[in-house]
Amino acid sequence: MQRVEQRAPRGPFVDRGRSNGVSLRSRLWLVGALLTLVTTPAMATAATVTEFRLPDTTYEGVAAGGPAHITTGPDGNLWFTEGAGRIGRITPRGAVTEFAAGISPDSEPHGITLGPDGNLWFTEYTGDRIGRITPSGKVTEFPTGIPGPSDLNDIAAGADGNLWFTARTGLGRITPGGAVTEFSVPAALNSPPDGIAAGPDGNIWFTGRSGIGRITPGGTVTEFSVGLPADSYPGEIATGPDGNLWFTESSGIGRITPGGTISDFPVASPLQSQPYGIAAGPDGNIWFTDSDPNVGLIGRMTPRGAVTLFSDGIRATGGPEGIAAGPDGDLWFTEAYAVLIGRIQPPAQPVPLIAKVDNHLLPRLRCVTRRRLRIPLRPFAAHDGNVVRATVTVDGVRVRTVTGFNIRVVTIPIRARGRSTVKVVAVTTKHFQLTATRTYRACGLHEPVS
Repeated sequence: MQRVEQRAPRGPFVDRGRSNGVSLRSRLWLVGALLTLVTTPAMATAATVTEFRLPDTTYEGVAAGGPAHITTGPDGNLWFTEGAGRIGRITPRGAVTEFAAGISPDSEPHGITLGPDGNLWFTEYTGDRIGRITPSGKVTEFPTGIPGPSDLNDIAAGADGNLWFTARTGLGRITPGGAVTEFSVPAALNSPPDGIAAGPDGNIWFTGRSGIGRITPGGTVTEFSVGLPADSYPGEIATGPDGNLWFTESSGIGRITPGGTISDFPVASPLQSQPYGIAAGPDGNIWFTDSDPNVGLIGRMTPRGAVTLFSDGIRATGGPEGIAAGPDGDLWFTEAYAVLIGRIQPPAQPVPLIAKVDNHLLPRLRCVTRRRLRIPLRPFAAHDGNVVRATVTVDGVRVRTVTGFNIRVVTIPIRARGRSTVKVVAVTTKHFQLTATRTYRACGLHEPVS
């Protein structure tokens, strides 16, 4: 892994949807880092990264024309927006097709999501329109009616069968038929809203400069800010595998429960941290991009807040932005500055074992009449899956380890005289680690076992 020199932060689209045109996320990232004591996450190299170049490299080094957001389509492919005025499609094997017909010039497509009608819906940041593209590539544009410039940003499908989007003036809802309704947001959020996502509670959740917002399908807005660090500047938001909402901040990741409780997880690294895109991974973790164009990083955070950063194979000047879980079990992301689509295969993670202690799993014997003790393992597998590994110790000394599938018995040596304490640790296919301990007394060689 190559260490990248720190430089002045600037990320793709960091000034999108900002009324002053300058992102506090960029300007205050260092302040947030200095004010918060954090633990540097692990830098990992185990993930496999593949990058796919787009056909038109005219906008290389200019984020405004490169790929922005990305989502999984109904056809098993990944679909993404390009600021240059295109919608792109990439197959899991890396074949890219771009669609420009029907998209107004200088519209700058930005957010994209799969709609309830099986089509892809996207925002036009400077076009003040919502676009719809079918899996075959036919585009339809719908004017929002919101006075421009509306700076349409992110978009998400709601549980009510409509599409919801963020704009400079607040929130919008568009039906699959194209009817638009506008909603204002509380001044306390210090709008404009940025990221938006459907929550597990049937509501729509969105980020603002100074808090997290929730809007019901009927239009009732609630604002949450308690627990959010000052100047954290929430960005993108996504529903996590744990049933909570996760969002990016100026220098970290935040979590909010459906009840409104906010937790903050700063991300520190030997490089500068500027989290942007965020998505739930198929591995049960949260994945996010680091949008600084001088740092090529993808991050993974467990639901408990442990962070691993991946950089090997990612263009250092790529500026990762959008990220989504693909149908192939990998994470796909855009690199706005390098005009690339990236794919990262999550490294295999050991499944945590569930520990149980039950001494009754070992046979009860009045005494042992033979020098070798035969221990049946069927009781260990009775309720917790087949035994795949068994380790036996006698008086604290390991005497036998057996691996396989559906191990049924293990035989161990035993003392000819006195007492022997036998401990068996068995691992099953259902990820249980079962431990049983029992002391046996040796008796006459020919005395029957009771």
